[in-house]
Amino acid sequence: MNKPLVLKETKTTMQSGEWGLIKDIDLLALIENLHLDVSKVIIWAVNEVKWGYYSDNQFIFSDSTKDLELRYLQEMRIFNKSEEIKISVLNNKVSYRYIKDETNDGLRSKYVDSTSRLLGKNEDCANVPKGFISLIDKGRKLSQIVPFETIRKECYLTTRNYIGYLENHQASYVDYRYLEITDKEL
Repeated sequence: MNKPLVLKETKTTMQSGEWGLIKDIDLLALIENLHLDVSKVIIWAVNEVKWGYYSDNQFIFSDSTKDLELRYLQEMRIFNKSEEIKISVLNNKVSYRYIKDETNDGLRSKYVDSTSRLLGKNEDCANVPKGFISLIDKGRKLSQIVPFETIRKECYLTTRNYIGYLENHQASYVDYRYLEITDKEL
């Protein structure tokens, strides 16, 4: 059952910009300068989509890799309950958008949180490392290994949707960020 969305308010800091050409930057150093807390990460690359963790300026993915293949990167989100950095690569240029909630010096932002069910059902798989679960949708022949632990069959992604006003003063979603993976709807 879908629950109604609840309008809330917080103080939010937002930054965005361009870091330069992907071949010329040290992406990990730039991310480290943000001092992110332990977070989850999702990467969309030309050759794969994969989930993992980010902690102590290090990535940990379900396939035991810790490196990013930057030449294939299209988009990445590193997120937790209080902040997110979204990194995009277009024409070999790296741009970013960083949002942090509950800040003292931020601007007042209205938002609603919502959940969407992730594709697949939790299946016991022997080769999935601790801290991850395998979600499999047999009908669509899709699977993903997600950084979360639960015994429930379904998982949800919670997003925070920020509300702003258009030129005609109509309220609209102006941005969103990932908050958390959970095993229940809001």
